[in-house]
Amino acid sequence: YSWCSSRLINEEFRLKHDVELDDLIPLEPENNIDQVKLVIGHHVAFDRTFIKQQYQLMGSAMRFLDTMSLHIMCSGFTHTQRSQYQAFEKLSSLIDNDHDGDIDREQQLLDIMLQVSKEKQMKYRNKIEKEPNLQWKSESGLNNLVAVHKLYCKPEKPLNKDMQKIFIEGTIDDVRENFQKLMTYCGNDVKATCEVIKILYPMFVERFDHPVTLSGMLEMSTMFLPINQNWNHFIREADVTFENIESDMQHILMQIANETCKYAMKDAYRSDPWLWDLDWSTQNIRFSKSKTKKKTKSSSNSDAQISTSLGHEQSIFKGAENCWPTKITNNSDDSEIRISANVQRILDTHLTLLKIQPHMPGYPAWYRDLCAKMPKVSDLNQNDVEIDENVWQPGPQSISTKLRVVPKLLKLTWQGYPVHYNSKHGWGYLVPGKNEFNQEANIEKEKFIEEKEQSSTSTCQFPYKAFEEICKVTVPVITNEEVTQESKLIDMQISNLIEQICPTHQGNGPYDDVNIPGCWFFKIPHKDGNEKNVGNPLARSFGSKIADGTLQSYQSTAAAVLLQWSKMLSYWQNNEKRIKSQMPIWIKENDLPDHVAKLTKSDNQIGIILPRVVVAGTVTRRAVEPTWLTASNAQTDRIGSELKAMVQAPPGYCFVGADVDSQELWIASILADAQYAGMHGSTAFGWMNLQGKKKDGTDLHSKVANLVFNYGRIYGAGRRFAEKLLMQFNHSLSSKDAKEKARIMYENTKGIKDQTTGLWENGSESEMFNKLEQIAKLEKPVTPVLGCQISRALEPRTVSEEYMTSRINWVVQSSAVDYLHLMLVCMKWLTDKYRACLALQIANLFTRAMFAYKLNMNDLPASVAFFSSVDIDQCLRKEPLMDCKTPSNPLGLQASYGIPPGQALTIGDVLEHTNGSLEESQEDISIESKQEKTAVEI
Repeated sequence: YSWCSSRLINEEFRLKHDVELDDLIPLEPENNIDQVKLVIGHHVAFDRTFIKQQYQLMGSAMRFLDTMSLHIMCSGFTHTQRSQYQAFEKLSSLIDNDHDGDIDREQQLLDIMLQVSKEKQMKYRNKIEKEPNLQWKSESGLNNLVAVHKLYCKPEKPLNKDMQKIFIEGTIDDVRENFQKLMTYCGNDVKATCEVIKILYPMFVERFDHPVTLSGMLEMSTMFLPINQNWNHFIREADVTFENIESDMQHILMQIANETCKYAMKDAYRSDPWLWDLDWSTQNIRFSKSKTKKKTKSSSNSDAQISTSLGHEQSIFKGAENCWPTKITNNSDDSEIRISANVQRILDTHLTLLKIQPHMPGYPAWYRDLCAKMPKVSDLNQNDVEIDENVWQPGPQSISTKLRVVPKLLKLTWQGYPVHYNSKHGWGYLVPGKNEFNQEANIEKEKFIEEKEQSSTSTCQFPYKAFEEICKVTVPVITNEEVTQESKLIDMQISNLIEQICPTHQGNGPYDDVNIPGCWFFKIPHKDGNEKNVGNPLARSFGSKIADGTLQSYQSTAAAVLLQWSKMLSYWQNNEKRIKSQMPIWIKENDLPDHVAKLTKSDNQIGIILPRVVVAGTVTRRAVEPTWLTASNAQTDRIGSELKAMVQAPPGYCFVGADVDSQELWIASILADAQYAGMHGSTAFGWMNLQGKKKDGTDLHSKVANLVFNYGRIYGAGRRFAEKLLMQFNHSLSSKDAKEKARIMYENTKGIKDQTTGLWENGSESEMFNKLEQIAKLEKPVTPVLGCQISRALEPRTVSEEYMTSRINWVVQSSAVDYLHLMLVCMKWLTDKYRACLALQIANLFTRAMFAYKLNMNDLPASVAFFSSVDIDQCLRKEPLMDCKTPSNPLGLQASYGIPPGQALTIGDVLEHTNGSLEESQEDISIESKQEKTAVEI
């Protein structure tokens, strides 16, 4: 059967945008939400958001099984594989393949490569050439229903999704008009999903046979986020703060652009190292060739006659009648102004103006590009007396920090050297002194200047002298010791000067093909590696460089202020649409449970958001959701970053949760310990995991969390990753030095690989990597605890030795998902908050004991058996004592929203509150009743 909204049948007219509870699909019986049901769908979390009974605080017995998640677990592929697969599919479409039966994959690849050469599709050719093994492509596919149905069911014709556009782009009338076709489309989707699950579910059971895996996924399918009236307040505050800062930011940029125009006076820009190569060309006002217009009959009088006729009252300046004298007479004794023939001739020059004039004559071209053209009078309504400010405003309204001209207007410097843009290498900076060490460069400079002067008088040459003087002020002073070192460097490299090596500065360069006389050009280091070009030095990734003074504005604090503001805007700018697209459903008072309705104030609203989570959205089975699972913690310089704190428990409830300290680190270390000696802490890495306390900041997670190197290495990232990261953190580090440091670091941690045995040796983490690689190289790699298999697209039989980094990463992260599923299955108590804390601690103890048991270790150190603390709070936040102050919430949660600090309880605190029992004693109940405490549930 199919449910249809009453709005489809009845001609209802509604002026509201919010979806109400009664608008949703009643898929469950109103009075029997305890009836067990399983809903199967492709990306079923999307469908769940439209089911009425899912918006209940008490929950229901309905569960959801996602065929997309099952497909990703069984046959999903990595990001790299996805890119190669899409390239392969695109190139396959170029070939008309008439083969019957099985396709020869090697022949198909050869055909594609030949076709690529003809079509010059080099972008896709490079991706495919890197992957010689094509077998995994036949056992995997993209995640959409059409691709999944094609992969498993192999239909004669693929699903047709053309009608989907009507649901997305059409109106209610379009739906009524195409009702039968749309019903057929929906029916075909359901049929296809049914055909997929019949084939996919047996495969899932075979590869993920432990019941905890399925139970954990079903439990994750019931997520919901409670909110209240503070949700709308949060969005309003974020919007207002964003608009105010954006307006101030643009105002400062406009002011700087206006002031920079003054450099056009006497060609002052020619002596400025930043402004010299901007387009300073101007356009003049256009006049007609004839100096006078044909006179009409009314204007055929002589100058004398004009003077006489001006004895009548007349306005000289139209629109300024109240400011200027308007009576012109021939009486010389009169004190009023008498117009002269010369003045009249000036006033008459408007008769020689052409009707079509250039945009902003007299202003430089770079400035004109920032200003919108004034709309023509014909484009405006006849009733418009003045131009609407929403239609057009004067000045450089288009200016923003994203434009290429802005770093030059701000006169940015990198390490004191003026920045410069090159079309081939992107943003870099110029270092003086090239001509001092290289006579050929000096000769080249003179030739360059001479050619420029001969080619065009309007072309500006580089102001080297002014540039050199500025560098003397901005470049940091070098100490005597450093001078000696620099002198040695010069002596060592003097023989290489012909090869254009800069002896006075070390950085990403120099690049010889940037022809600036007397200067070396160095690229500003990119966060993703020196081979990448920097497109905007004011991007948010350069915030730390502005903070430490590496990137700053010459004789101005404008750049620092603008980047700080830009940083504030970035979070809301990137997430506003996703946040506002959430579908909150507001629950009416009569739909609330009685115990909640009694505690809810009349002006308080209770709402629920159902996040559209793909419970296994990656090949490692991690959950994926674009808004909530990627939300950052509250930061003082990010508008709207208090987002998670807007998820607030309804009256009578609270959140109980814990951060699994060093989860992946502990999993990796216990694998190493089991491999080495079968004893906790038997390896260096395992021992480190057992030391320290979180509250003192001495545990491994606190030490490692600030070092991206460690997590990246554990997840399989290689030396190249470390080199890039080192050069990103230390911009003055050469590529050679970065390689050497990365080599030493990896030898001390990962170790050195024995070419005979193929094992890592003599590193603090050698045993861990040996175990991870051993699992990844198995014929059928499985997680050590729940025995979950890797995707078919990553099995050794389909990829040989390829994608080892991804496979090692899978071992750790997929084991972490096993950890989560075990916790969810263990943690099913609905009780008071302190016993919920105890239950969470016991669940963690059971889960870690399960890991140790599966690795043949029958004990568990107390330092990892329990959470360092369990939090009790009224909202979601990283720490229960955080007040979540941000630009849009400057007063904090307590002052703005009335949310008090939460509690963080150690295992000792929990045992004290509960007497070590999950069941309430009569004594506890009587004490709580005397203190009139409300039972709080989770």
